[in-house]
Amino acid sequence: MIIHMWFAMAVALATAPGVAWPPVQMEGRKSFAAVPDTLAPCRHEDVEGELLCGAIEVWEDRVAAKGRRIMLNIAVLRALDGRQAAEPLFVFVGGPGQAATADVSSNARRFATIRRTRDIVMIDQRGTGRSNPLNCYLGTPRSAVGALVASEPSLGLITACRRNLERTANLRLYTTQSRMISHSGCS
Repeated sequence: MIIHMWFAMAVALATAPGVAWPPVQMEGRKSFAAVPDTLAPCRHEDVEGELLCGAIEVWEDRVAAKGRRIMLNIAVLRALDGRQAAEPLFVFVGGPGQAATADVSSNARRFATIRRTRDIVMIDQRGTGRSNPLNCYLGTPRSAVGALVASEPSLGLITACRRNLERTANLRLYTTQSRMISHSGCS
């Protein structure tokens, strides 16, 4: 059984080159997100109000700031009240392999009171959802970690999975620590 852990953090992202998230004036109201131009209006059933979807490009190795770049998938439920507070609520999910953006409609309901005055920002952490996903076929179409937890694959399948993943990801950079570094400025 896979247990999904929820935790939400209300944090302000540090500014980073190419992606700005400081408070700015937008359409006569204070808004936290000077939204990256890679996010655009989108629709999701059962979601009222403005929803933005898209991705931003980040360094896979943020500390070195060189090498491969990956996309982080993002959905933003915009605040419903014109007197929007400066700080959004950031939602990160655990899982294993669970994507935060997969829960847009439930987050709209779950955080309805908060959303009146704050944006709700959901980011698929690196390796999940559509953020350079770490997926392997190990007999069932699940995420790599989910498949390992849910079954007992052979050592050969695990080794093949790792080799396959290493083609598109430096697996040392997909830890909790590197994920949090990735979100602290989104650069």
